[in-house]
Amino acid sequence: MMELSILQHDKDQHPQKIGISEVVARIRDDHWPPGYQPVLLVQGVFEGGTRQEDIVSMSGFSVVSFKADPALVEAACDDPHTLLAFTSADTLYILYRYEVDTGYEIRLQRQFYKKALLYGNYYYRQQL
Repeated sequence: MMELSILQHDKDQHPQKIGISEVVARIRDDHWPPGYQPVLLVQGVFEGGTRQEDIVSMSGFSVVSFKADPALVEAACDDPHTLLAFTSADTLYILYRYEVDTGYEIRLQRQFYKKALLYGNYYYRQQL
C-alpha cells in the first residue's frame, strides 16, 4: 500500500498516516472532515512530529507546484510520470513517483529524496 502523511491544517503537528487511494478519493469528491484544511506530507510516513527525523518510511512520492494554467494542467495530466495532478486556489500540484531503495537505512533514503525532488522539479519545468 502506498502511504504518506496528512495534517489537518498547517499548524497541526500530529501527522496521520493515509493511503494514496484515500487521498485521491477525498480530492475527487472534495470530501474532508469539518475543519480540515489538509496538508499532505508527501515525503513519507511521519510519526510523532513533522521533522525529517520523524519520517519512519519513505513514500516514494514527491511533488512539484506551478501557477495553475489550463494548458499546463492538461500537459501535466498527459505526462506519463504524473501520478496525480490537482489544483488548489491558483496552484497546480503534480505528484510523481520515484524509486525508493529500502536496502538503505532511512537516513540515507531521506537524503536521496532531495535528489528526487530536485530532479522532478527540473524534469517538469523542462516538459511543461
